Amino acid sequence: MKVVHLIFETQFEAEVIGLLHREIEVPSYTRVDNLTAVMAIQRGGRLAYRLDDGNSMMIVVCADDVGGRILAGVATLRERLGHGVHAYVTQAEQVV
Repeated sequence: MKVVHLIFETQFEAEVIGLLHREIEVPSYTRVDNLTAVMAIQRGGRLAYRLDDGNSMMIVVCADDVGGRILAGVATLRERLGHGVHAYVTQAEQVV
């Protein structure tokens, strides 16, 4: 089993939900809204941080092959949108 974390800007919500519902047919997921992303940037030789509000995250526990299809779908979205949608996958040892 895989755990897929999708982090996206709220403006791309329809695309992400469409990916999960229509193309992948994920039966359920956990969603967290109103996240703040912190991005480290170089400014004048010093490290600074920029806050980016208005993000959401979906957590999907799924079969290995479904996790791969979600990642492929996210890669396609990133090509089309340019940015604003990220995903990473971890192995689920056990789900209770």
